[in-house]
Amino acid sequence: RWDDVVSSLEAAAALQPDNAQLKQNLSVAREQQRSAAMAQVDSHVRSELDRAGELQARGQIREALGRLEALAALRPEWSEIWDSIGSLRYLSGDALGCTRDLSHAVRLAPGLPDTQVRLAMAYRDSQRESEALAVLEQVVVEHPEHGAGWRLKGDLQLESSPEEARMSYASSLRSNGWLPDDLIRLALASLQSGKPNDARAIFQTVLAIQPGHPTALKGLERTPVS
Repeated sequence: RWDDVVSSLEAAAALQPDNAQLKQNLSVAREQQRSAAMAQVDSHVRSELDRAGELQARGQIREALGRLEALAALRPEWSEIWDSIGSLRYLSGDALGCTRDLSHAVRLAPGLPDTQVRLAMAYRDSQRESEALAVLEQVVVEHPEHGAGWRLKGDLQLESSPEEARMSYASSLRSNGWLPDDLIRLALASLQSGKPNDARAIFQTVLAIQPGHPTALKGLERTPVS
């Protein structure tokens, strides 16, 4: 009950203004009072974050955003809040607002790869591919095991630099294991890189894992045995 402690010590200090021990105790009590108040705020923020997540799961994006914006006023230094706001803006189709809020989240807490990948996705959807690639390059250098970063990097490279995309997809596979969709990406990049035999072998691998995969079947049709 730090409020009561502070009130009692303030009353005592008023009676004994020269008492050094009272002054020290009052200073300590006030610090504990501030800490307790912030702990209450933090508990409220955590609860409201959970509530916003529940609203998002029910598709109530506007309501969830309203709660998160109120939390940002309480705790503007929390990267997690801005990350959630940016992610909701992305879901609502506001790529510009998403890049603004996720960029702020990254500034507050640099080096969080999942947030950075979400920011790169928003840059991509805003037709800012060079900025997206710059963010992803940082992700894969600092977190070479981050498969989603390599995958998105490959997607952005596929049209202009299929050989580089092929290398990015290969890195994604090394991080995530042999996922059929990532193998398909690697096969398509191999095709565009002028490696039809490699692409065919990958398509066959996909069909061995997942028989009847439609993209792999079409890929085999495009890569006759040479």
